[in-house]
Amino acid sequence: MQLNCLVPDTAMDAKSAAADRKSADRIGPYRISGKALYMQDRYLPLSAVKECTIHDSMYAASGCCGRGFPVTKVRIDYGEEKPLVLILEKKEDAVKMQNLILTAADTAR
Repeated sequence: MQLNCLVPDTAMDAKSAAADRKSADRIGPYRISGKALYMQDRYLPLSAVKECTIHDSMYAASGCCGRGFPVTKVRIDYGEEKPLVLILEKKEDAVKMQNLILTAADTAR
């Protein structure tokens, strides 16, 4: 699988990115290591993270108004125009992800 970097000037080589992804911890559908946050086919180097915040929200499965279920969104600002917004079902997972991201981002700088 080809991994694409969200911040091209800080990209890792393909072999080290694949090895780092394998050793990363899983939080919901995402993986996080000391170097990067991995989504399905792309990753964000944690050295690029400027800010990471948590927001409670609702997700409507039907895409319309009405009933939905509560989710937690993790908003990651990394210097681009649009931030990266990840959706997690459990607030504990979002808090764990935020702590890992901020800790790794601080040590990467």
